[in-house]
Parts: sequence; C-alpha cells; structure tokens
Amino acid sequence: MLFTASNNVTMISLALTCYYAFLFKLTNSEDDLCVASVIANRTEQEMKDMIDSFLISDEDENNDDDLKHILVTPNKIVYIIFTSGTTGTPKAAVISHSSLIYYLRSFVEVDSLRTSDKGVQLSSCTWDVHIHEILGTLFVGGLIVLLRPEQDNRNMDYLARVIESHQVTCFCIVSTLQILLFDILEVQQAFHRLNTLRLLWSVGEPIPSYLIARILPLLPASCKYVNLGGPTEGNVAQTFHTGTENDAHSLSGSVPLGRSMSYFKLHILDKFHQSVPVVYAGELYISGAIMSGYLNRSDHNAKALIQLTGESGKSYKTGDLARFLPLSGEVQLLVREDSQTKFNGQRVELEEIEAVMYRSSAAICNCAVIKMTENGRDHLVACIQPSTTDTAVLFDAKQVRAFCEKNLSQWMIPSHVIVVHQLPINSNGKLDRAPLPKPALSSLPECFDRGDECREGEPPMTIEQNRVHDIWCHVLKIDDKKTIPINSSFFSMGSNSLAMIHLYSECQKSF
Repeated sequence: MLFTASNNVTMISLALTCYYAFLFKLTNSEDDLCVASVIANRTEQEMKDMIDSFLISDEDENNDDDLKHILVTPNKIVYIIFTSGTTGTPKAAVISHSSLIYYLRSFVEVDSLRTSDKGVQLSSCTWDVHIHEILGTLFVGGLIVLLRPEQDNRNMDYLARVIESHQVTCFCIVSTLQILLFDILEVQQAFHRLNTLRLLWSVGEPIPSYLIARILPLLPASCKYVNLGGPTEGNVAQTFHTGTENDAHSLSGSVPLGRSMSYFKLHILDKFHQSVPVVYAGELYISGAIMSGYLNRSDHNAKALIQLTGESGKSYKTGDLARFLPLSGEVQLLVREDSQTKFNGQRVELEEIEAVMYRSSAAICNCAVIKMTENGRDHLVACIQPSTTDTAVLFDAKQVRAFCEKNLSQWMIPSHVIVVHQLPINSNGKLDRAPLPKPALSSLPECFDRGDECREGEPPMTIEQNRVHDIWCHVLKIDDKKTIPINSSFFSMGSNSLAMIHLYSECQKSF
C-alpha cells in the first residue's frame, strides 16, 4: 500500500514515490506494502536518491533548502498514452497536469474518492484507468493494494480474496470481468467478500441491462454501482452514471453513458456543429479537461480537436453517435460513426487489424474485419479476398497468423477467417460491411492457425475427457453434438483469455 501525507505534490514526485514503492515491494518480496512518505516540496533528485538507496537518511542531511525545486506548469505533459491507429500506427494522446488535476478534482466532487478509501491496482499500465487507480487514490491520501505479480489480474477468485482480506472499499473493473467475478462468488456462495465495498466502478465497455439486473441485488446495500465513460482522448473518464433498478429494465437494453463530471462538458451536434434537439441523435463532442492533442500528429489533431462556438478551448470529436435523454438529461451512447469498436473492454480500430492482415501475405487482395457477438461473447471475424493478380502465391493461414502474432496484441487477432471471392462494395465503391458473410459461431469454427489439423485427432474417450469436452462446448458455446478432438487448441477455436478464466471456473465446479 502507498500513502501520501500531503496533497501539495507534483505529479513527478508522486510518480517517483510510486516507483520507489514498487521497487521496494519487488526486491523485498513483500505481500503487503505500506510506505509513508511526506513528499511535498521534495526535489526530483531527492526522490531519485530514495529509489537508488531505498534508505532515508537523517532529516538534517536531507534538507533541500539549497536545492533547485522542480518547476511544473499546468500545461506541461503529465503522461502520454497510446490508442489504436487506423494505419497500424498507434496515436499517442498527450494529457497535461491541469487536465489530470481537474479530472481528479471532479472525482472528489462526485464523492468517488475519499481519504479513507482503499483501492485495488487492477488495470494494465497500457490503459489509462491505472492512472485513476494509482494517482487518483494517492491524490486524496487513500491506500492502494498492489496485487502479487505472479497472479493473473484476471483471476477473479484471487481478486475476491484480496478485497476481503484488505477490506477494499472501491475498485474499477470492466463488465466482462464483472460477470466472471460474480460467477466465482456465486459458485462459492461468498458474496460476503464484497461487504466492505462502497463503490464499484464499471469502465471500458457498455453495460447491458441484464448485467445490472444480476449484480445490483448482490452488492452490499451501501455500495454504489457507477458507470464511468469516455474515450482516452478526453482524459481517463468524463461521464458518470449511478446504476439503479430502472437500468435493469431499460428499453434500450443498456445503461446510459451518464452526465458530464465537473470540468467537462458534453455536446451533441449535427454535421454543421449545431446542437440537436433532445432525444435526436448527433455526434458527441467533449470539451474541458481533455487531451492537449496527439503527439507529433498535427494531421489528426486538426480532425479530432474542433473549436466550437462559445468554448474557450478546443473540443474532442469522439466519432460516437449519441443523444440526450428527455427526463434525466443524461447521454445515451448509440453507435460509433467510424470503424472503432469495443472488443472485450478495449477500443480497437478494425482498420488497424485489416492493415496488418493485408501486409501479412501477397495472396491477400483485400480484407475486412467485423465484430460479432453471440451468447455474450465477442468474436473478430476476418473476411479475406484472395489476390487474382498473383495466382502463384497461395493463401497460407499459418503464415498470416504468425505475422499477426508479431504485429498485433493477442486479443486483436481474429478467431475466424472466411475466404470470399469478392468483398461487397456500395454505390460509392466503398466497402459495405453489412452484407459480409457471418459464420455460424455456435458450431465448431474453422481454425485460423491450424487448418485441417484442427478437425483431425482422437475424440474424447475417458470419463474425464468427456467431462472436459462438455465444459469446452459450454464455455465456447459449441453444439455438444460436435466432437472436439483431444489435441485441439482452446485459443485456436475462437477463444480468449477471458474465456479461459471461465473455463477454469467451470472446471473447479466440475472437478
């Protein structure tokens, strides 16, 4: 755990203190870590000396009166974080000190952060939610529980035990992992592990109404379920909505994005940048404590950051279609205007995946990637149009898979591939994704990386093998009349790491 005795700190000194604590934990194999440090007005060199020596000398010897203090102005960069890029080149969103401080203040104002809070550092450092988990908690003088590095952060049984043993009061988690967490707790009949929670923040992906209907009755009576929303470019989050029983019966089937937090403003505009009436759909723009821009991408900045009438600073053009709800005045997200989509909690640009697949083989003339959802599971499906100009080069699925593994994150690699004679186009000659063929995901899928080898091999024979086979069919939503060979790869059958956690949970129940 980390603790700061003062709010009068710079982001640099705060980050160095965090780094110091992580190093101390790793080098001393500590399960639990509590570092008390008065870091206000310390110099950068002094903090680095602490990291280097892991020792704090006598107070008189550390008098920094004669040392030059760090000068941090509000418009200085506090962090840079990457988002997906349409050409395969990621874009780096630049966030300033003032934007981050305004974001943190807005959270305090909506009672989402308190000095007495204990949070869990659950998110990856490649996702800006970890900024909230670490700096947000330290900003108010709260405590952070660091998970053991040898444990998978998606091990929900471990997370539940940590929440109980450390009396955690708040944490951020995507809705997909919420399902797995409550599956584990239901199997174990251990909902009491969450008794200390006062806030559960749902982040990263839309929340379906059925999830609210299931989770709200299982949370402690004093615990709020809060949906945090907004793109990385707009800061960690810009909107919030407190879940209620009404959300469980929403006609839209999902929870609203909510209303803007302090220091942010939401605009829903038409193509002429004019406000649209309530209930009508328009494009969502965000102004206030947003990013300064993309690093070294002036071309993208000109398209993404728009000067709106009446706003002192520029506003971020999200590409989301949304509307204001008539009674609450909250924003309901409708759909993305471009090719970005949410996949297992991560916002991806399908064109980025298409660009990588296109470069993977000369046998590919064109490629389109779509997201399909069946039985609550997301799948990426790649439609390949083979080249007709270079018939000597044959399409090799293994080669494409190997190239994708080198250039894409594992969760961005399509689990299904369909070869088509011609990709559909509209009257303007542009790709028309609507009529693209959809595979039968509920049946045994074609294997991306192993070809016909996937359908070869021994069928399950023993009692244990058949029990595992039935669990696979249940988790992968495969017709149990289909036979999965015992030498099949779980991940090559359209699976992902979240399904693996589900598999682990089902095996625990069965065995």
